[in-house]
Amino acid sequence: MNTLSNIHASIFAYLSLLAPQLETLTGYPVTVVNFDSYTDMNTLPDGDVIGLGEFSLVSSGDEVLDLSSGIFMAGTVNDPNNMRLIKILNVLYDDCQPTKVLPYYAEASGAEVGILVFKGEAQVLPVEKGLSTKILQGVLFELAAINDSVA
Repeated sequence: MNTLSNIHASIFAYLSLLAPQLETLTGYPVTVVNFDSYTDMNTLPDGDVIGLGEFSLVSSGDEVLDLSSGIFMAGTVNDPNNMRLIKILNVLYDDCQPTKVLPYYAEASGAEVGILVFKGEAQVLPVEKGLSTKILQGVLFELAAINDSVA
């Protein structure tokens, strides 16, 4: 069924489509990264970044799956008063509101197989301190994956 890889791919498809919009909004290039693949946040790519971190999946049955502890992360450099970071977080926060949806894709084929529905309350987390190269902050979210067979 590949649920984990399908949801992961769907979230990164959303972030990849969002990055150019954020570049237009902030005037700076934005790179999409998988924060869970970095053990040292100081080694993230140069420049502004967005991505997914603390990704987890809890199955509540074959058709509806809950993601818990999902965090859309954003990081900026040379950002006086964190104004670009705030603009990016505002978009991420607004997109994570309950009942907002993302397409749910099959990772292997790219075919849309359902929807991902945000649920619960989105939460902007505190800024991460102690990094030498970036200011990082995230938006905590939960969502449910619904296949076309039940949508």
